[in-house]
Amino acid sequence: MTKRANITNPKPFFLLFLGGILVTLSSFIRGGVTHSIKVDGNYLSGLPMAVNLVVLLLGFGLFFFTYVNVVLRKENYDLSLSDTRWAAIMLVLVATPMLPMLSNDLYSLLAYGDQTLLGMNPYTDGKSMDQSVFFSYVSDQYKFGLCPYGPLNVLLAALAVLLAGKSIGLSIIFMKLIFLGIGILFIEFSYKLVVEFRLSGLNTLALVILCPVFWIQGIGQNHTDMLGSVFLVLALWWLVHDKLIFAMIAIGLAIASKLSFAFLLPMPILYGWLKENKGWGALAKYSVLSGACTTLVLLALYGYFIAGTGWTPLDTVGLVANARPSGTFSDMLGEIASIVYPMISDSGLSTDEIRTNTWSIIVPFFKIIGILLALWVAKNIFAIKDLKDVFFLFGIIGAIILTIYTQKFFNWYLLLITPLFLLIENKFWIKWLVFLGPTAVAMDFMHIPIRESALFPVLVVVPAFACCCLFLWKFKERYLRPQF
Repeated sequence: MTKRANITNPKPFFLLFLGGILVTLSSFIRGGVTHSIKVDGNYLSGLPMAVNLVVLLLGFGLFFFTYVNVVLRKENYDLSLSDTRWAAIMLVLVATPMLPMLSNDLYSLLAYGDQTLLGMNPYTDGKSMDQSVFFSYVSDQYKFGLCPYGPLNVLLAALAVLLAGKSIGLSIIFMKLIFLGIGILFIEFSYKLVVEFRLSGLNTLALVILCPVFWIQGIGQNHTDMLGSVFLVLALWWLVHDKLIFAMIAIGLAIASKLSFAFLLPMPILYGWLKENKGWGALAKYSVLSGACTTLVLLALYGYFIAGTGWTPLDTVGLVANARPSGTFSDMLGEIASIVYPMISDSGLSTDEIRTNTWSIIVPFFKIIGILLALWVAKNIFAIKDLKDVFFLFGIIGAIILTIYTQKFFNWYLLLITPLFLLIENKFWIKWLVFLGPTAVAMDFMHIPIRESALFPVLVVVPAFACCCLFLWKFKERYLRPQF
């Protein structure tokens, strides 16, 4: 870091700061009213609900407006790369004290860490979760569930619980401090990468490190995808400096943080292949190197949990692959069918049966469409001339996986792909992500009001509809004919 921040354009900096303060402040209202820091099942009503939503929406709206203008470099909102970096550090510091308000996942992570300290295996023994001091805070949906996170995140959670002496409050504080360090590293690596290329055009550094998915969900709500994002940026840095083995190790560490990052396995292979003029020998060499690096990293970190159990990380993949659709087109079409079908047919099927039957058809359909579209985009690998466009290509493929292929999407999954857009110059994709990030985060505001509130369906439908519109926006330019 530089010795001091000399902000050349204080207006957007102040507006971002004020928006961040209000969003973090809103996270304390629920706990103050209900005397509980649990999210799921602990919803607000009446005046407290109204105050919470007003403060949250005011802060988020102020941030959203400023963020879009900063990324698009509008007049009076243009931030230098240095100022962008300091604004991100400020937002991370503001978001660190944020209490869980949009997700219960922090408690699940701490419970898995606590299980590990108790000598239990969170990947194979879900029934022992009730022995954790965090059990009562875990969402009912995930109680007794097997751990979906990578061992790096579980071990960091175990460290936080150990340092806290199993105190719930101190464990949260230590976990927050760990994520603060992760957030600073993410900003620093991203900044160094963008500064080196000195791209003209829109502010892609702001696009990524000021994105609310990063500072609200990654840092404020402590989602495990954050750790993998740091290793992804580090991998990008090593790739552009021709340190392919280090990049492969970094990708392995990202996968050991969360298996979702596995779609990036071919990236260093193809980068090396292109760098050596698309020779088949180079492809074989880098495939072997990548496989060896990734295998060694995963064995080293998963080894303790695998030994003598018969369990492998592929079991986690199966767990996720069979998950109930959520936050995707498959999910929405299932919900629509459950409403419309009883109107046109007297089948006697229950709502859940109609959803399940619809999903059995729709989910495979979207998987096939996702695979075909990903292959269509992947063929552009032969047209790439600038090596950094490999990152952009994988960013598009990652977006296809998240928005079409998978049946389950949460907005913090965007942390898997946002670093890949640090060095792009395609305005269609920049504008898509600058609006998608905040809109997707807003989908979780439904966790504030009680389910009986008239505001609840509004907070569910409006952001979801907006995300669908964004998905279709400039579809041809973004997917069918992307410009590299």
